Amino acid sequence: VKELDDAIKRKHVKDMQKFIKIMAGLGQLDHESVKKAEKITKMEKVEESLARKKKITDTLNLLREGMHEKSLQMLRLAQTKVFELGLEHEELAQEATGFREELEREVGLVAKLKAVCDSIELNQNSAEGVQDSDLTTLRDAMEVAEKETNSLTTSDSR
Repeated sequence: VKELDDAIKRKHVKDMQKFIKIMAGLGQLDHESVKKAEKITKMEKVEESLARKKKITDTLNLLREGMHEKSLQMLRLAQTKVFELGLEHEELAQEATGFREELEREVGLVAKLKAVCDSIELNQNSAEGVQDSDLTTLRDAMEVAEKETNSLTTSDSR
C-alpha cells in the first residue's frame, strides 16, 4: 500500500497500474488507495485519448490548409504527422498525398525551366552567345512542361 501511495504522490501511472494489479492479487481492490489510483489512471487515459484526438484534428486541419495554400512545407509536415498517428488510410491523407506529389512535379518542372533559362542567360553574356541548341533545349523543356501541366490539369478534373 505504501508503494501505491508513493506512486499516487508521484502521479506515476505505470507504477500505479502495477501496484493495482498486485493489490488485486491480494484481494484488496476495495482499498481506498486502489480506488484513488484507478480513478487517476482512468483520468490519465481520458486525457491521453483527448490529446490524441486533438493531434488528429490538428493534423487533418494542417492537411486542409496545406492543400488550400498549395504549401509543400505544410503538406510535408502534415505527412510526417499522418505517419506518426497512423492516419495513412484516411481519405483526406491520401488525397493530400496525391496533391503534394502533383505540387512536387510542378515544382520540378519549374526548376527545370529555370535551369534552362539560367543557362541561356549565361550563354547570352558569353563570347559564343545564345546558340540554336540553347533555344532547342528551351523549346523541348517548354513542351515537356506543357505536356506535364496538361496531364496534371486532366488528372485534377477527374
